[in-house]
Amino acid sequence: MSAAGKDGPVRIKVTISREEHPALYETLFSITNPRRRMRRFRDLVIMGLMVELNRGAMVSTAQATPGIPGLGAAGREDAETGQARMSVTSMLEWDVAHS
Repeated sequence: MSAAGKDGPVRIKVTISREEHPALYETLFSITNPRRRMRRFRDLVIMGLMVELNRGAMVSTAQATPGIPGLGAAGREDAETGQARMSVTSMLEWDVAHS
């Protein structure tokens, strides 16, 4: 790939089935405007990337939260690993003001 090709947009065709990803499907299906639906999908992808990139920082934050064992800014901890995890539902929650 040339250096100039790296500056252009990445185009991806995505199929999301209700059977494989019910919460994601319902979240996106409920948005009737295609531009808003795509904007919401991009927001979810960015949140997922941020979670992945900051996984180590999230564990530290969760462990530092006083008064509530096993619960931090990142969500509940996994019982076996002690690492923070976020539920799909919490990632999919959407403020009505953004839709």
